[in-house]
Amino acid sequence: MSLFVSDYALYWYDYKAGYDTLLATVWLELQQTIECGAVPRAATAQKKDWGVIVTWEYTVPPYIESSEKLYEDLVLAYDNGAKYILVFDSDEDYTQSILQEEHLDTLKQFWEYAQDNLEKKNRSMTELP
Repeated sequence: MSLFVSDYALYWYDYKAGYDTLLATVWLELQQTIECGAVPRAATAQKKDWGVIVTWEYTVPPYIESSEKLYEDLVLAYDNGAKYILVFDSDEDYTQSILQEEHLDTLKQFWEYAQDNLEKKNRSMTELP
């Protein structure tokens, strides 16, 4: 059985605690999280998996980032080796979706990108720029 955890900052220690996969919770700057290497490098050093969860950008509707920014974040995570990429889709009361039609179109566009760039899926951190 694999153990998954979601965290904001204690990535290295999550792996040391025995989790197999860490999903970094990202709500503002995914690029900073990945570029500083905290998640991917902790995972690589311990031969574990990692991914990201894109969550709220705002505390009021529309909550989530623009579809353009979402696409950039999805591609950034994928290109940097995230095995799992999730998009949190709920309002604060967990009663309705926050994704608009353009976000759903973005998810489709990202799926196509991932299918066209499968070689990036298996890159390790040592191969990244």
